[in-house]
Parts: sequence; C-alpha cells; structure tokens
Amino acid sequence: MDVELLRASRDIATAVGGALAAKPLLERLLGPSFEYVGQALSHLIERYGNINVWDIFQRAASKIDDRHGHRGYVHPRVLRAMIEDGSFAQDPVVREYYAGLLASSIDSGSDDDRAVTFLAILRNLTARQIQLHHIIYSYIRAAHADGIPLFAQEKWTSSIFITDLNLNKHPLSWNHVKDHLLLGLSHEGLVDPAYETHRYVWASGLSPGRYGAVFRATRAGAQLFLWVHGQPDAPPESVCDHALQLRDWSTPIIDAGVVSAAAIAQHDRVKIALIKAMDEFGVVRSERTASAHKVYRRYVREFFAAYTTISPLTGDLALLHDRLASDMHVESIRLHEALQQLELRILGPGHRPG
Repeated sequence: MDVELLRASRDIATAVGGALAAKPLLERLLGPSFEYVGQALSHLIERYGNINVWDIFQRAASKIDDRHGHRGYVHPRVLRAMIEDGSFAQDPVVREYYAGLLASSIDSGSDDDRAVTFLAILRNLTARQIQLHHIIYSYIRAAHADGIPLFAQEKWTSSIFITDLNLNKHPLSWNHVKDHLLLGLSHEGLVDPAYETHRYVWASGLSPGRYGAVFRATRAGAQLFLWVHGQPDAPPESVCDHALQLRDWSTPIIDAGVVSAAAIAQHDRVKIALIKAMDEFGVVRSERTASAHKVYRRYVREFFAAYTTISPLTGDLALLHDRLASDMHVESIRLHEALQQLELRILGPGHRPG
C-alpha cells in the first residue's frame, strides 16, 4: 500500500488547505504532467473532495502493483472524471469500481486514458445496476470453468441462469426493478439485450425447476469486469480463464440456483425433445397408422436420451425405456401418459399439460 498516497488522500477528505492539501496526491498521480494540469485538478479536489473520494483513493492505493518497483501515473482525464463522479459514490461496490479503474489506469501508464470510456458508462448507471453487473460476471466466471470458450458462435455459451431466489438474496430489489436494472445494463452494452427475466429452468440439482433470469455476457461487460479487477490488457474471453488472477475477487458460492450455459442448453434439448414427442402423439391420434406410431416412438427415444443427461430414469420410465431400447412393443398411449407426468417438471408450472 502506498502510504504517501493514503496520507495525501486523507488530507483531501478533510479539505485542509484546499489545493495545497491536494498537491501531494496530484504530484503522486500525475508525475511529470503535474505542473501542466495540477492547478486545475487541485481546484476540482477542493470542490469535490469528500469522504467518498478519500475512500476511493484508499481502496485504489491498496490495489496498485508494487511488485516491480515501478509505478505509472494516471492520465489527467481519468483522474478528473473519477474525482467528479466518485464524490457522489456512496455505495461500496460503486467505490470499488472507481478504485479498480483508477488502480488499473495507474498500473497501465500515464498515456493510457482508456478508463475514460468505462467511467462514462458508470456515470450512466445506478448503484444497483453496477451491483448487478458485478453479480452477473462473478457468476459467469465461477460457473464457466469447464473450458467452453466464452463468446463462441452459439449464444448460449456466454449465458448464465440465476434463479429469482438467488437474485433476491442481494440488495437489488430484483423482483420490483428487474426491468430497470437490465434496461440500463443493456443500453450501455454490458449485457446482451436478448436477456430473459422470466425463464423456467430445470437442471441437475435444481429439482423442482425454478424461475429466474438468463443473462448473456458481452465483450464490453467482460472488459469492464476485468478492468475493475486489475486486468486491463486481458482479452474479454479470458474473463472465465481461472489461470488469470483477478485482483480483489473471490469466487462466489455456486449452488443449484446458478446454472451454467451448458446446463441451460441441456435443459433446452430436453424441453424441445419433449415438445416434439408430445406434438407427434397428436399425429398418432389422428392418423392411427403403424408409421405414425413408429415415428412417435423414435421421438420418445430421443427424449429419453436427452432426459438422462439431467436425471436418471427410474420406475416406470426406466421400464419403458428398456422396452423401447429392446424394440419391444409399447403402446403409444402408455408412453404419452408417462411423458405427461414430466411436463410440469420440464416445462414449468405455467405450462398447460397436453
């Protein structure tokens, strides 16, 4: 931790001496460019300096990389935006975002003003939206340690499902303001606009299924997360690379209420296979031909193959599966009745049984 930086920022917090108290901090952060812009920023400190700014500098000081004995300087544009907007940051998560961006800018060098883009985004977000951004990408990183590349061609590879129950554990007022939260994040490009706020998912360990939200990551959202956690030069795909160490990030607990992209796709395959089989039974009832029964049984086999990726077959389901696998005769109506028992589990309580 930079003791000099802490001492200077504490002086700023109390606004003792106005610009004179800010001088040690500005010299420390601006380096050779202090004489050029220091006076203007000193006035900013005098105007905006408060306990919020002090706390942000304190947090940033603890993050700066001292390992190589070299310290860059923050670009004046970054410092100006941080001081102006950071003075209103009362939420601790928001302060962490400002501190992370400031520390990453200092570590990157004095000519690096890339953080200005992210600071402009933060200005347009509420505290709860910033909190949700951190929750989403923390869960995405924790749940996708399976080697699946993020942002692959299929959209589901960058998705995460979080139950309403889990989201309501955080101070977001999720059930009341979910549309507002995601409107802001999607408008700023931090989540894909193809999010879902009323999605039913049944997956391994999540029985019965639950309603929740599906979030899809974006490169901008991943980059902001990496910047905040000390990896400004890492590509956005690396947000799920657990060999990449993130500063001040701890793995959240992944329980059954958080479902990875692969598990979402797994549930979708089961759901689609069930719907196809149920629809084909309508053809059997109308046509009553041997060929229709044959096609229907094929669809049921495909459903069983998908279903067993999530849950083992037991009881009557296992018996029917074994008879089908052995090409033994099974009445179509019996298969349909067995599938009907699974409809609510797979398609959700809001589904009308067929």
